[in-house]
Amino acid sequence: MDRALQPSPFRLHAELRFLSWLHDTCLCPYEYYQVTWYMSWSPCVECAEELTTFLAGHRNVTLTIYVARLYYHQFPVYKNRLQALIKKGATVKVMFFRDFLYCWRRFVYNDFKRFYDWPNLHKNSLHYYKTLQHILE
Repeated sequence: MDRALQPSPFRLHAELRFLSWLHDTCLCPYEYYQVTWYMSWSPCVECAEELTTFLAGHRNVTLTIYVARLYYHQFPVYKNRLQALIKKGATVKVMFFRDFLYCWRRFVYNDFKRFYDWPNLHKNSLHYYKTLQHILE
């Protein structure tokens, strides 16, 4: 794989930081955990692989990931890892305006300051949605 596409070993992506934190909380095997993420990008190859392994070993955890964009979706290895992650039970959804608005209100400004979308937001979301559907076929 192209070294430029690999994450630095000195920086952990958000997905791996979360898994590290979750492992440290000592997951109870008798409890059910539902995790929802809102992310700028879908997981990279390494993160998707780690998440797939994690979900395979923790049937009591479900993961839903809302993404603004698909990470290097044109490369087969990224498509394959995303497919494997979804086959292990993760749900991946593309964010649309309502999802961005929810994030804005819930995590950025909860006093309902106006959220300004950007040009082509719907068009871009629709493009990534269709691309994700194609990957999942």
